[in-house]
Amino acid sequence: MEIQFAPEVQSKLDQIAQQTGRPAADVVVDAVQSYVDDVSALRESLGRRYDEVKSGQVQLIPGNAVEAYFAEKIAAARKG
Repeated sequence: MEIQFAPEVQSKLDQIAQQTGRPAADVVVDAVQSYVDDVSALRESLGRRYDEVKSGQVQLIPGNAVEAYFAEKIAAARKG
């Protein structure tokens, strides 16, 4: 697989590789692996949460209730 980066990204990649003493390809592999792990974990978490909502284990809070809650907290914090 070959990847073409925008010049500014390539420059940053080269800089990181030089600073760490690692080949740029290794830096890219680590970055992609980290990204894939993060996306995978997020998708699993969202899937579980969706299942909890769908099954009724978790109830949604209306947006206006959340907004009112935080508005109250901010007002209280400003008072002292």
